[in-house]
Order: sequence, then C-alpha cells, then structure tokens
Amino acid sequence: MTLAPDMPSAAQFTPELVAGGVERTEVTAGADGMWWLEHSYDTGRSCVMHGSAAHTARPVTPESVDVGTLAWEYGGGSYLVTAEGAVVYSDRDDQRLYRVAPGRDPTPLTPSPPRPRADRFADGSASADGRWAAYVRESHRAGEPVRHELAALSLDGSWTPRALTAGKDFYAAPRISPDGSKLAWLSWSKPRMPWDGTELWLADVRPDLSLADARRIAGGATESVLAPLWSPGGILHWVSDASGWWNLHALRESTVQPVCPDSAEYAVPPWQYGRRGYGFVADGSIVAVRIRDAVHELVRIQPASATVQSLERQFTWIADGHVSCHGGNVAFVGATSTEAGAVISLDLSSGRVTTIAADPPAWDAGLVSGGAALRINDHDGSETHGFWYEPMFDRCHSAPRRKPPLILHLHGGPTDSARLAFDSEFHLWTSRGFAVLDLNYSGSTGFGSAYRHRLDGEWGLRDFDDCLAAVGHLTRERMVDPERVFVRGASAGGYLTLRCVTGSTAFTAGMCRCGISDLALWRQDTHDFESRYTDILVGPPSQMERYRRRSPARNVGNSAAPLLLVHGLADTVVPPEHAELMAAAYRAAGRPYRLELLPDEPHGLRRRNSRQRWLEAELAFVASCSPGPGIFAGDRYATKRRKVD
Repeated sequence: MTLAPDMPSAAQFTPELVAGGVERTEVTAGADGMWWLEHSYDTGRSCVMHGSAAHTARPVTPESVDVGTLAWEYGGGSYLVTAEGAVVYSDRDDQRLYRVAPGRDPTPLTPSPPRPRADRFADGSASADGRWAAYVRESHRAGEPVRHELAALSLDGSWTPRALTAGKDFYAAPRISPDGSKLAWLSWSKPRMPWDGTELWLADVRPDLSLADARRIAGGATESVLAPLWSPGGILHWVSDASGWWNLHALRESTVQPVCPDSAEYAVPPWQYGRRGYGFVADGSIVAVRIRDAVHELVRIQPASATVQSLERQFTWIADGHVSCHGGNVAFVGATSTEAGAVISLDLSSGRVTTIAADPPAWDAGLVSGGAALRINDHDGSETHGFWYEPMFDRCHSAPRRKPPLILHLHGGPTDSARLAFDSEFHLWTSRGFAVLDLNYSGSTGFGSAYRHRLDGEWGLRDFDDCLAAVGHLTRERMVDPERVFVRGASAGGYLTLRCVTGSTAFTAGMCRCGISDLALWRQDTHDFESRYTDILVGPPSQMERYRRRSPARNVGNSAAPLLLVHGLADTVVPPEHAELMAAAYRAAGRPYRLELLPDEPHGLRRRNSRQRWLEAELAFVASCSPGPGIFAGDRYATKRRKVD
C-alpha cells in the first residue's frame, strides 16, 4: 500500500509509543480462566495476571514484586499454578519462590540463599495432590562452577528443598506424572545446546520423593528432545528431531511411537524454560503449534489416526510457540503481521475465540505494513528465507522514482527465527519510507534440523553470505536502493551486524545492540548456559585463529561502515566490554561510530526510558548517515541528530 506523502504515518510510530506497552507470555489455562506473565515497560516489572471471559484481568502477585527467574539468565517457567488455584512464583529481586493463594499474603517456600540470587528456581511441575513440586535449581556459589540439578520442594513450605538428581551440566522440564508415581525430565551436557542433543529420562518416585530406576527413554548426542508432557491418562509425550523435524512422539507400552509424522516443527528453540508447543484436551486430542517456514499455525491432532486439522489460521505467530489446554479450552498469546499479540481463549466445542487481554492499537490499521514471506536463492543453490515489509510511503519527494532504503533486520540466537508478527519496531521504519527485511539466515529455526544445523562451524560465514545474498537479490529485483542499505540486530544479530559492516561495503551503516564483538572474549566471559555455544558454531578452543578471523573487533578496516553501538551496563550475557572494545577498534581505525551505554539494563532492555533512548539514537543515527535527499524531511527525530564520533 502506498500513501500520499502528507499522510502522518511516521507521527503514529514514535519512539515514545514503540518503547512502551506490555509484553504477555507464559499462559496457563485452568478451570477458572487463565494466568499469564505480563511485563510492563513503563514500570520495568512483571506480574502474574489472571482473567477469563467472565472476569476482568487482575494481578495475582503484589504490585511491588517483579516476577521472574534468572535461571539461564534468560528465565522462563517463572510461575506455576497449583491444583487449588494458588500461584507459586519466583521473585526477580531475591530469586526465592513464594506461594500466593487468593486473598492471602505471599509465603516463602525456599530459604534465603547465602547471598542474593545464589539459588534460582525455574520450570516447576506440581503434583496432582498439591503436596510437592519438582523444579530446576541453579546454584551460584562464590569460587565454584554454576551447579544445575532437579529439586523437590514443599508447596506448603513445611520442609526445605531437597535434591532429586544431579551430575549433568543442564536440566529442564521436570514433569510429574498424573498419579505422582513417575518423574520425567531432560538433561544434557556441554558443549551441546538443547537444540543439538538432549536426553529424556524417566524414573519412579518413591514415597520419600527419592528417585528409583532412572532410565533414558529417548535422545542422545545428536537428537534434540524437548517439551516432555504427560497426557491426562498418564502417557508420556515429547518432541524429537530424530526425523529431521521437531515432531511429537509418545511412550506407549514401553515403545516409542511417532504421533503424527510431519515435515513441520512442533517446537521452538528453548531459549527460556517452560515452553510447550502442545497440550491435551478432554476428548483425547492434542492441540499444537505447527511451524512451517517460521510461520505458526494452531492445529488439532487426533492421535489414533495421526490426522491434523487446522484450527485458527488468522494467527501467524504464537508467543514462544507456547499453548496451554484445560478441558475444551486452549489459551495462548496470538498475533498476526498486522495485529499485536493478545491473550486468547479458544473454545474448541464452539470454535469461539475470545480476547482476554490486549492493548487497543495506538495507530491506524491502514498505516501498518503486513509482512510477506520472501525466498532468496543462495550462490550454492539453497534458499534463504525472510519476511518482507513494504514501506508505507516515500518521504523523499524530490526523487519520486528512487527505490526505498532498506533496513535488514537480523534476529538473535542465532538459533532462533524471525517471526511473522506485528512488531512496532519495524513500523518505526516502514512509516518513514523504509523497506524492512526480517531475515531467517542459515541456522534459523522453523525450517527443519538441516536448515538449523547449516550454521554449525559456520557462524559468521554462512549467515554473513546470506546477508549479502539478500541485499543482492533485493537490488537486482529493484526493490531497494543499494546506496541506502542499513543493517541492525541485537545479541547474535548484533554480532552478524558487526560482521556485515566490517566485512562488506554493501552496507551504508549498522546499528548493533548488545552484540558480540570478540568471539574468544565471549567464550571466556559469558553466562553458563552459552559458555560452550561457540564450540558448535565456530569450533573448539584449539581453533583460536578461526575465532580471530571472525571477530569484528579484530577486523575493523578503513572501509568499515558507520556504526551505532547500544549496550546495557548490567548485561551478563554479552558484557558491555564488547561494545567498548568495538568502539576502541573503530576509533583506532578512524572510522565513524557512536556508543550509547544504558545504566542498569540487562541483556534485553526492560525499561521504557532506555528503550526510547535506544530507538531515538537509531533514528538520529540513520538520519545522519542517509545520503541524498532527506527521507526524514519534517521528522522531528531527524533534528535530534547526534554527532557520530
């Protein structure tokens, strides 16, 4: 859609608007409505909310509490709902678990650790009788390696947590069977990540809650098993990529059986705890998130016949690939490329879709650029994928035939994916006349395990080639102006952004947020979860020359494109030294850059003022680097241009 040049689309997508609002995740369905985690960028805090079709949403946890676990640093699985409707949650400030029942004050369930945040709990599973829960416990002790284990804890606080099993580097998804007699869980060890290879274990639970007869059910060094879950009838299910796709499996009479073989994914990479892409409904069917070419779709599976039925085609993204079922109701956060995520309740018997919680749009629907799938042929004959967003109008009035400038957006991970969901960040740009390509470069998920493993040993090479191929394709097809190509990304996407601006002259400028600038430095100084990630993506530490060649901060030449660096000073995943090192390399090479350091912000900005400062810096930076007639003409953010050092 092309609008008249005087349409005020940019005025509707301001940094103030885009930086604020709420994010909703971790939905749980129950007999009395649903619960979810709601993060407010205005307050910088998260709370557990409860709502239903009949009752207005309300907070369950105290206003002063910031709910969230710091396990893995990325968190997830930060609360659970017990059978009687009480909520057990992790307090971000001290990382203790608390139980809050309707009408009562929170009660601590875990003791004070020897130092703040030393013990972190996540991904809990409560027993049906409400007596105990199984959790992942991550322990941080001074002078010792981080320790991961499974622990049992009392849901009334009558006894202290006790270890269930330990010995592996990582644990996830402890799941108690409906009758309380068994416990299933996942484990794996470095250098593997959970999308490389995990093991699914099953053990008997003794009356004293110790485990017996632990046996491996599935998984291994090259099989990624995720999301174990018990059906109401006591059949253990999980997702495995043994077929080349993350597909559902079940354990029936001691035999592993596929549930519905499919050339599609039924899981997303577990960057956070607690993600479950399927659930069980009262009639014995399974509701799941099916992912094809990174587009999400809600489906219903009949296990007896292995048939799959599409349910709600209107949603193209389900937050975290996560659904929760109770009876005949399904709860999730759903979005499309033109509508923001909302907490949704789906009644399977009637097909009725009810919005439980959503923010009214602060923009005109006609000003939103809907995303479209784009395929790009690589030099080796393979394909790279992305989502393409048209500019809403061109403000460059003096050159009406000029093609639009491009924002090449690179997702994090790198083992993750672009999502076909409304993102106000993108419309900050499309409303100002930019085209946006959200690239699913090699290594992205949602395309099967072969696509995901393209990046093994090739990080910083094949994904970099994909970026060049994408820009070349858009240029040849006359879809963008090759003289105005900007690249942006955060975390691993920030690393790839740095590779682009230092490794090619195809880019006008780059914007990197919390990006990795030196691979060897990151390997020796990051959090435990990703501490050996580069062994898979780059190579073992004996290959340090490979690390050097692919580290942007070590390869800044005299043609490096102008660069904006934004980094939180409380980042424990990619420490701020990476931004400072990159800035020093640019300064030594005499190349233009700007550095913005944000106090008290972790990896991923949690507060509105910091997010606004970041977005304003990006707009001002791109305005200062845009050649030719000003596409920002009349935009007040262009007047805030800051000096590029």
